[in-house]
Amino acid sequence: MDPPEDEGRLPIIGGIVPMRATDGELPEEDGWAYEPHWHGVRALVTDDTGRVVITDAAGVDISLQFPEVRRIGRALGHRELILDGVIVPADLSHERRGIARRMKIRSDSGARNAARTAPMVFMAFDVLWVDGRPITGLPWELRRRQLDDLRLDGPGWRTSPTLALDAAFARIDDDIG
Repeated sequence: MDPPEDEGRLPIIGGIVPMRATDGELPEEDGWAYEPHWHGVRALVTDDTGRVVITDAAGVDISLQFPEVRRIGRALGHRELILDGVIVPADLSHERRGIARRMKIRSDSGARNAARTAPMVFMAFDVLWVDGRPITGLPWELRRRQLDDLRLDGPGWRTSPTLALDAAFARIDDDIG
């Protein structure tokens, strides 16, 4: 017997854009989370029950260039998700050069070779869609819990860490030098 049909369920739609941070004053009260700023390709990873499509911030399909990220579909199983994040080199010392080269690849064999020699990692920091429903209207804390529950820790994907205030300031100090 089939389960009852979910009348509120929607098919995954295109045209969803990454969430954008807004400028503001640094909060002084407790209860805030901080995330590192990743230098890479801003991307949405859409997993439509195992079929993965990666799009950049402009909505251009960049799936071909990142075969190691496309494998996330196997890890997520039979789900419908849209994850927001950044694709960065696994070895951050190759940051700028590696991303620029990868974006120029136009063949599957070239992308597979690049994935072996200069692997990339998708750092997910938000969930925008879960199993038939957009969740961008939910508070960040609830979306973050959904993201953490996915336990993203694979060869080409991870969940971006959140930092406590002291760790965030230490990272800023390190970046400034």
